[in-house]
Amino acid sequence: MRLIFEERDEFLDLLKLRFITFCPKIHLKVYGIPLDTLKDYKASSSQYAFDNEPDDMYRLYNEEIQTQSEVQKKEEKKVDHSIIS
Repeated sequence: MRLIFEERDEFLDLLKLRFITFCPKIHLKVYGIPLDTLKDYKASSSQYAFDNEPDDMYRLYNEEIQTQSEVQKKEEKKVDHSIIS
């Protein structure tokens, strides 16, 4: 969905909180597509899948919603690197 309005950030924060509550085991990727239309990236017939995912160069990693296990893995890697240093 393309969001262009003044309260975009507040709306995205609310959407993320709801997503985490209802889908805690699903990683939500967020993209910033600089095109006028998103027709090239339509949903496929299978559940939770897209036929044509945008390139990773358009991903907004800092806005994505990760699963709890992904967050824990990243934290463990940070601890491992700090022990080695």
